[in-house]
Amino acid sequence: DNYIRIYYLDEGVSRELVIRNSMSAVDELCQYHGFLRASRSYIVNPKHVTWMGIDDNDEAYAILDVEDMPNIPVTKRYIARLVEKLR
Repeated sequence: DNYIRIYYLDEGVSRELVIRNSMSAVDELCQYHGFLRASRSYIVNPKHVTWMGIDDNDEAYAILDVEDMPNIPVTKRYIARLVEKLR
């Protein structure tokens, strides 16, 4: 309940940090640093998004330039803002 996993790069190495906070509080803080909400559960740094696509189920996702990072789901509510930022 209200635990958030944060994945970040530390000198090129992917690291994980778990914090206890709400997504809305973290989202508000991250917006000041250029991060964008991708879905109810994901916030991304658009500087690391290399490509966006649509899977076989017609669901959008973002691919990051970070090795071994899974695709990030992007919901209809947030897709326009993320695409605009990537232009």
